[in-house]
Amino acid sequence: MTGAVLLTLALLLSAGAAAAQGTIESEQLAPLIPGGQLPPSDTPGLLEDGEQGNGEIEEMPAPSQEFKRAPLGVIEPDSPVLVPPVDTVATPAAKIRQLDKLNGESETLTIRSGDRQMAGRLEILVEDCRQPTAASGHGDIAFLKIWDTRDPEAEPVFSGWMFADSPALSAMDHPRYDVWVMSCATEAGEAAGDSAQKSP
Repeated sequence: MTGAVLLTLALLLSAGAAAAQGTIESEQLAPLIPGGQLPPSDTPGLLEDGEQGNGEIEEMPAPSQEFKRAPLGVIEPDSPVLVPPVDTVATPAAKIRQLDKLNGESETLTIRSGDRQMAGRLEILVEDCRQPTAASGHGDIAFLKIWDTRDPEAEPVFSGWMFADSPALSAMDHPRYDVWVMSCATEAGEAAGDSAQKSP
């Protein structure tokens, strides 16, 4: 055998003999305690500045008060603003605009209060059209009921007030048609406000 192999065998034999005699000792480290502390030890240790200590580790300080979550405050809602009622006058008819979103065609209708009229496949009933007084600053409003005649037994696709100055406030939800109120009108088809201005 070569000298290197003999040396390796000699080292292995010496290590086995030492282990058999119990000369090799091992020490199990103590587990950490939750909270980042070590258990007390009888063996004194060294502090960071090199001085001898008693083997005990000081308890970690409590978190600073400035990092604690502040209590949630109570936000009071704003009081609702009451809008005074608007004075209106009844008009004989309503001017309605209907748009077919499929082909882009639109149609303007003048429907008397209490009458029904067809627009495409929609049947529109004007129950009432009212015009606020000039001092109120609001637009005309009309109460409509609209049916889709493709299903005669179905409920109306729209029933309620429509606002000429805010069509999106109360709009009909239909996949093909849009309907909105333009203004109140006279029986001749003129806007009610225009006819009132032309009258002597």
